[in-house]
Amino acid sequence: MVQGMGSTVSTVESDGSFILGLSESEDTIGISVSNLRHRFDLSKKIVYDQTWTSEHDYFVYNDLVVGPDVVLTIERGARVFIDEDVKIIVEGRLEINGVPSDPVLFTSILRDEPWGNVEFPAFSGGGDLNGVIFNNGGGDSNDYSPYTNSQAIIESDGTNIKLNNCFFVDNPGKAV
Repeated sequence: MVQGMGSTVSTVESDGSFILGLSESEDTIGISVSNLRHRFDLSKKIVYDQTWTSEHDYFVYNDLVVGPDVVLTIERGARVFIDEDVKIIVEGRLEINGVPSDPVLFTSILRDEPWGNVEFPAFSGGGDLNGVIFNNGGGDSNDYSPYTNSQAIIESDGTNIKLNNCFFVDNPGKAV
């Protein structure tokens, strides 16, 4: 390669740091490999206020309940991966702080296994959902509405929910 010009493609598998050398050059490039996002596996019930950040990926394998009087805050850039037919039930409050340039993502763990929905019962504290992309949700056929023959991705039983800059992309279910 000529200094300042050129490109190369390499596949590297490593569990830690390594040295990458260019065969036609005496220069050596040091590359540090790290997993920038940590993984949290979640299931059951959240019983105290929590904040989810973009530093982690959140995996929900079973129905997850945000308990009464609990606030779950999800910061911009966070990614939430949800297992097939699994729902998040918000008995407390859900606050999502995404922005269009750095949205929060809700999607399925596996592409061919859509997740369920986010459900706000009548006694819920509601939610403010800002800057969210909902992908591959509303797929639980056991929870279909008799009126639409599909599952709502955001389901409210009269609870006040505000949606701002939310996008519903490639979902088998209806938005709300």
